[in-house]
Amino acid sequence: MIIKPFTLILIVLFITSTISCYDIKDAKGTLLKTQQSRDFSVYDHSGRHVDSTSFDSVSILTFLFSNCTNVCPIVVSNIKQSLNTNSKYEKIPVIIISVDPEHDSDESVQKYMDKWELDNNWYYITGSESTLQTIWKDYYINPQAIRGQKSITQALKMRNKIAHTSPVFILNREGAAVLVHTNPINPESLYHDIDLIAKISD
Repeated sequence: MIIKPFTLILIVLFITSTISCYDIKDAKGTLLKTQQSRDFSVYDHSGRHVDSTSFDSVSILTFLFSNCTNVCPIVVSNIKQSLNTNSKYEKIPVIIISVDPEHDSDESVQKYMDKWELDNNWYYITGSESTLQTIWKDYYINPQAIRGQKSITQALKMRNKIAHTSPVFILNREGAAVLVHTNPINPESLYHDIDLIAKISD
């Protein structure tokens, strides 16, 4: 049977549309239809170069700080649980962007990495505020709210409040943010979407 060109085009369009609808419907997180995430090139706490477009797999991006004692450890734990669901994804890159670069020293970050037993696929990005501002802006993170408090107690409360909104983004192989999960992070749902985006990117 010979398929006419017009019929072939309709079949391709139908298949493409079906796949697209399935992908959106099947995602557990929030699909980022208008996210204009730009590429970034930075260095992590151990001096490793991190280019958002250089990974050959999907990756995770989140925003934390090393002195956080409530939500940040929960977010880290949930990400670890998600990755440990399947050995296929255990070593995908996880990028942490500091929201408190003034206090996230190399020493405090290394202690944080050691305390939570984060492997070498975890990259903790800190440095000057000016270095991180563009990334904060691209992902709608505003850690500036922690500044200008009247007391240390008030500052800590505000920092914890910001940490409570720590999003977890899933980036595709091109380094573009595709989905976001917000607190409370569900490890099973996060794993589901990591697997989904990995399959789409293949």
